[in-house]
Amino acid sequence: MVSARGVAYFALLVSLASAVVCVVGLAGLQSVCQDDIDSLVQSLSQRTAAVEAAVAAADNSTVALFNATQPPFRNFASTLAQSSSFMTCAKRYSLSWWAWVLQVVSLIATPIALTGGRLPAMGLPLLLATTALLVMQTEVCTRSMGLRSYSPAGQSGWASTVLAGFIMAAASSWLLILSLPQQLRAEERRREQLGALAKEIQL
Repeated sequence: MVSARGVAYFALLVSLASAVVCVVGLAGLQSVCQDDIDSLVQSLSQRTAAVEAAVAAADNSTVALFNATQPPFRNFASTLAQSSSFMTCAKRYSLSWWAWVLQVVSLIATPIALTGGRLPAMGLPLLLATTALLVMQTEVCTRSMGLRSYSPAGQSGWASTVLAGFIMAAASSWLLILSLPQQLRAEERRREQLGALAKEIQL
């Protein structure tokens, strides 16, 4: 039978591995996000250059009209680029980074609960926090995988990596919180039986 210490070590090892997997996935998402922004800005620049070339080939009145409306058009393109970068980076991935920070906090709190003997008291809050993180990451990663962009294959792969990391973290926490108390109680019963047997032998 696996000891409580073995269960705890295995769960913490899986948690550490999940944190590493999440970091790799988030770094990949960030690089894909930056590529999307660069592609968007390049596309807007090409469209702006095409419009300028077409207007320059027109008559003088059209050129004057374009010169009068050029700053608003450039402002519109700049605003569109900024809003798109916000949509692809901040909204989509910052929540993943915050959830990863909470995962690390939970990873630190788990051994503290184990060493201090406070796991029965802290077990339910840790379990609820882990479940909330898993739901949050499932929502974020599902939306990332469903969004069309300049590199959908890369986004789907990295989003799946992040989601796999958080599933590993949730599984390790559930294993630790649900199985460890039973292991501890079983070891306590064995110690009591050994103590009673030792007393009988002494008698």
